[in-house]
Amino acid sequence: MHRLKVILPLLLISLLACKQRVSQYRLSDGQLAHLMVDLTLGEAALTGLDSLTADSLRTSYVARMQEIYGLTEEELNAEVKKLELDPDKMNAIMGRIRNITDSIR
Repeated sequence: MHRLKVILPLLLISLLACKQRVSQYRLSDGQLAHLMVDLTLGEAALTGLDSLTADSLRTSYVARMQEIYGLTEEELNAEVKKLELDPDKMNAIMGRIRNITDSIR
């Protein structure tokens, strides 16, 4: 019984610590999918442009993305980074991305 009193609190603390490490996204799954599509299309649009024009367009594009998603460039980058490190979430988002791109055709 004494062991249970020691093990149970340690187990609860471990579970809480694991739960706190799970990153929370600021964007919904739908927004994350649209963000990924927007980023991909934006980079594709810059292909083949001279560096000055590409930099200018990239600056405008990032400003527009900040307006759309209500996050700073750093916050948008952080959302993408979290997604890259979360394979289960990335798979779910990839399914949504397929739906979005299929609807464009």
